[in-house]
Amino acid sequence: HMNGTHSELLPEEWCNCHPVSSDKPHVMKYEHFMSNRFYHDRQCDVNVSSFNVQGNRIVEGLVSGEFLMQPFRKEEARHVLLRLRQFRANKWMLPWVEVIRQHVTRLHPTVLILNQGHAKGSLRINYNEIREAAVAASPCVVWRTTTKSRAAIKPPPDMFARKAFAMDTVFDAGKITMNPPDDLKSAYLDNVRFLPNMYNHLNARMLAGLYPEGAQGACARRGTTFS
Repeated sequence: HMNGTHSELLPEEWCNCHPVSSDKPHVMKYEHFMSNRFYHDRQCDVNVSSFNVQGNRIVEGLVSGEFLMQPFRKEEARHVLLRLRQFRANKWMLPWVEVIRQHVTRLHPTVLILNQGHAKGSLRINYNEIREAAVAASPCVVWRTTTKSRAAIKPPPDMFARKAFAMDTVFDAGKITMNPPDDLKSAYLDNVRFLPNMYNHLNARMLAGLYPEGAQGACARRGTTFS
């Protein structure tokens, strides 16, 4: 999965990724999953960073996004990380809110999108604390609601997140997956993940709402929910 999705974005993406375990002798074994991605298109002047947490509410990574987003240092970082001793020394483990405070803030995002997915234990997340860190990091904070799983009648309500981010912007991806276009009704890879064409559809809808042609975007209208 990591190699396949990463190969589609080469050479612009740096994938700070590691599976839970590996049988390859040259790969250092880690106890936890890691999947943080940094995409930089110099021609379009677009940076997209993704930090991933898997259920336990702890995000793990190597170096910082700020370091990896500087094109002249990306290859330097790659060579450093290939040396396993430095690879281990640079590792960090932080909860959601500290990732935003310590790493995301330094990236100066014009838009910060948050989504909890189908992770277990989400009811114990302090959404107000995450929201406070998010609005300090970016002028536009978007909560993306959870999509519907294949077997469910409707998506999770995200009620606590909706309440915490009520004065910001909510992209209701869950609503879209309730009644998708006919050609996307069966676009599931497994019980909760979609095929690329559905993600393309969701992202296009979100971008159209954030940056509509000739109109005021959702971020300029705080307290907005769109789909």
